Parts: sequence; structure tokens; C-alpha cells
Amino acid sequence: MAVNKDLKTEALLRQVAKLMRAGAKGAKADAMVQYATQYFAHMPPQDLHARDAETLAGIAKSHWQAAQLRKPGKPAVTVFTPTKKTHGWTSPHTIVEIVTKDMPFLVDSVTSELNRRGLTVHLVVHPIVKARRDKNGKLTSILGPGEVEDGAIMESWMHIEVDDETAEGRRDLERGIQHVLGQVRVAVDDWRPMRERMATVIDDLREPVAGAASEEFQEVREFLRWIHDNNYTFLGCRDYKISGSGAKTRIAIADRSGLGVLRDSKVTILMQSPDMSRVPPEVRAFVSDSALIVVTKTNQQS
Repeated sequence: MAVNKDLKTEALLRQVAKLMRAGAKGAKADAMVQYATQYFAHMPPQDLHARDAETLAGIAKSHWQAAQLRKPGKPAVTVFTPTKKTHGWTSPHTIVEIVTKDMPFLVDSVTSELNRRGLTVHLVVHPIVKARRDKNGKLTSILGPGEVEDGAIMESWMHIEVDDETAEGRRDLERGIQHVLGQVRVAVDDWRPMRERMATVIDDLREPVAGAASEEFQEVREFLRWIHDNNYTFLGCRDYKISGSGAKTRIAIADRSGLGVLRDSKVTILMQSPDMSRVPPEVRAFVSDSALIVVTKTNQQS
């Protein structure tokens, strides 16, 4: 929903446009005003009115600067608490600026990370822009609404205000946001391969498995079909090789089998420790279960 342009909002945005033009000339000044118009287009009036024009212009200009370089395939993340001397505007909150390729799960994943840290989110501004970048990731322009151009990238720009953090807290928060965005990217990039792998498993079950009851076999196959029919969000998958039995059970990750958040072999699911030479009894019981399918959940949060 676009911002309802009441007289108060229009007057405020005119002041913002004037400040965006400051220090720029000609086409660049026009581009900055067009960018600010897009940036605040969906910001609720109550959030706009809670800030003066100088602060709003500072937010837009700061995000513009943060977006100037985004390495291909990587997000740009900046965490800071603005000061008048350094940034030209102030806020009682710590600012998280994100520029990344637009994809599902971004806002929910980032806000979940902030909530996990016990931070209160005071404001989210989240424009989706069409950006044009050179081969090195340098921003060359922002396309206007309705403009179409080959090579333009749909990007998600997130400005998030949270409780004021210490310098060390800001550095740690930036690392955490980078990690979360990396997990979102691999889950989204591998979504289709994960679905294809599930389709292969379903296809492999065309014929009953030796030792499986016919009723159980049909039920498992229908359950997997239901999952595959967009009733499940695939975040990661991985194949394991099981050898030995009892106390001599050994588990190894099949080479290059990880997809999504399980691409990284260091990410543990079955066991807390990456040392798979010591398999605890509960995990041995799990991997030795003779059922066609076992549904469980890890003790780790996604």
C-alpha cells in the first residue's frame, strides 16, 4: 500500500526532496529525489511523521551510500549508531542497513535473528528497488517505477532500527546478520535442487521396498507427495552413510550431498559435536530404525 499523501505527508516529503537535492546538481539531483520517493513510498504515515525531514533524508542518503558497492552474490550489511558529526543525522537507535538480492524469507529471517538477541525492532523500511550495477557490483543507477531494463537486479533494501548497541554489540550483530542472510541465500538457491531430490525419492518408491508392509509403503509415498506439493519449506537436505552397528556405529556425510543450509559439512544436525566417530545411543537408535520414514525435529533453531 502506498503512503496516503495527506497534506502533512506531502509537506514533509517536499522538505525531504529539498534536502536530497542539496549538494547535487542536474540529473544527479533529480535521481536522488526519485530514489527518495521510491524509498519512502510504502512507509506508513505515522512512522514518517515521527521523524523530521533531516532524519528522513539522512536515512535515505545513508542507505544510498551503503548500497554503492555490493559484491556479486553477496549482501552488503552495515550496522552503526548515527551521530551528527560523522553521519550528518542522529538516532537514539542502532541502524541495520541491508542491501541484497531480493528473495523470500528475508524480513522474517532477519527479524528472527534480532528477536533471538533480545533486541526490540523500532522501525523497518523495506523498499524493493531495481538496481543497475557494473560487473564489479558498483551501483550505477536505480530504475524508476515501471522501467524495465535487461540486467537490472531486483534488490531488497532494509533499514531496521533496533535498541542502541555497544561497538562490540554492533560488530557481533553485523556478523550475525551476514550469517543469516547467507543461510537464506543457500536455502533459496537450492530450493529447486532439493525439490528435485525429493521427486527422485518419490520416483524410487514406485515399487514396494522389501520388508515394508504394503499399507505403510503407500502411506509414506503419499505423505512424500503431499510434502512435495508445496506443503513444506525445504531449508536443507543431506545424505549420510551408516556403517557398523551397536557401539561401533559410524556416520559419515556423503560427499557433496548437502544442499541448502546443509551445504556446509560443519553444520551438525544429528549430533551436537562434529566428531562423528562417537555416536551417542539415541542417535544410533534413530539411524537404525527400520521404518521407511522417521519424522523428528532437531534441537537447533533454523
